[in-house]
Amino acid sequence: FSLMVCGVAGTAGSVLVIYNIIIGPLIENVVQHIITAAVVNIPAALAFAKIMVPPEEGKFTEAQDIELNHWDSALGAISEGIIDGAKVVIMIIIMIIGFVAMIDIVDKILTMFPDFYGTPLTLQRMLGWVMAPVAYIIGSTWKEAQLIESFIGTKVITNEIVAFTQLAQDGYVLSEKGRLLSIYSLCGFANLGSIGILIGVYGVVVPGRKKEILKLGGKAVLAGTLSNCLTASIMAAINVLNF
Repeated sequence: FSLMVCGVAGTAGSVLVIYNIIIGPLIENVVQHIITAAVVNIPAALAFAKIMVPPEEGKFTEAQDIELNHWDSALGAISEGIIDGAKVVIMIIIMIIGFVAMIDIVDKILTMFPDFYGTPLTLQRMLGWVMAPVAYIIGSTWKEAQLIESFIGTKVITNEIVAFTQLAQDGYVLSEKGRLLSIYSLCGFANLGSIGILIGVYGVVVPGRKKEILKLGGKAVLAGTLSNCLTASIMAAINVLNF
């Protein structure tokens, strides 16, 4: 579970350039903030993982219970690794397509209901209402919390790329502190599509524990989201103290 949470709470170097291109004009030295978030998110993720799924005493085996494959030649090991890698990629693609399609179907169903305050209901908007108090608690003003929560809701329901794009378009009305809070709270892969990625990756790597992975997927996304928010609150406190 700790590995799963660190995975969804973290930030990959492969998307660092994308983040910089999207929100670079909004705030100076954004790359430094993203790298800082990637580092601070690790202990935050481990802390929430231990809180949500406490380790049982006597269960630490130091990898002695892991069954490793042994091959007679390097070529056999390489070929098996390539095959397993291809399986992981295919599973990730399929799972992402499936989860995104499912979210889109739910949004389409919600649009059948009457508009709420002149705007159609969506999963992003509904989750945003839930996250508004969280945005306020981590350090934003209540006025800015309503906008920041929409970014967080978009990230959890879709992904962080879409959320950063929305931040780049609407974040100019936020204060510098509000922008920092938004950036740090969005720096992670904790979204519903990540559940599909976790299932796809660990389902291939450790197929014998697939039921456990399915059970922990939703908790991993929640813990990852809270980890990102915790990091944002720490950075907001540092910004206020002018360290």
